[in-house]
Amino acid sequence: MSGAEGRGPSHDRQLLGQSVGSGKGTRRRQHNGVTMKSEADPITDDEWLLRRVRVEMFRTEKTPLISPKAFEPRVSGREPDTDGISFYRAACLANPEDVLATIAPQRWQEYGIVRLSVSFLKSLKLSLVSKPDDRVRGHVVIPELNANDYGSDEKKRVLKAIVVKLAEQASKDENIVRRPGSEQ
Repeated sequence: MSGAEGRGPSHDRQLLGQSVGSGKGTRRRQHNGVTMKSEADPITDDEWLLRRVRVEMFRTEKTPLISPKAFEPRVSGREPDTDGISFYRAACLANPEDVLATIAPQRWQEYGIVRLSVSFLKSLKLSLVSKPDDRVRGHVVIPELNANDYGSDEKKRVLKAIVVKLAEQASKDENIVRRPGSEQ
């Protein structure tokens, strides 16, 4: 979204418009002339997935820039990632910053957004499961990266190697969609 609009992700969701048929029973939405995929459409290898990353996970003094911890499942707290870590399908969103809709607007500057390709995730033998969330379209989880498995020492070793690869890929300049502190 451009800074001139100054409305934020929730306003963009309100402007998505009416669903339109795409010819094969799937439903797509349009926003500013851009057709977005329906959450019901299959996830394809050419798609990009977005993940919110907190400011402390951006490390300017280390490589990779994005900490591998940004891809570890929450194992405790009020919402452990028992079904896997979350991503959002970029093709289902009008604006990448829509992934911030579940965050209070005054805290948006505390988050960056990174992207990873579906084909890259599949190359690591990770699967994607659509898990619709009425707050943000295109929500998916990676079930292999879940709190229960991350709590097991044996499985944690294997998963740690995967989260390092995710962090390395997300740290590439072209995969950083938004840095923390960016204006909306």
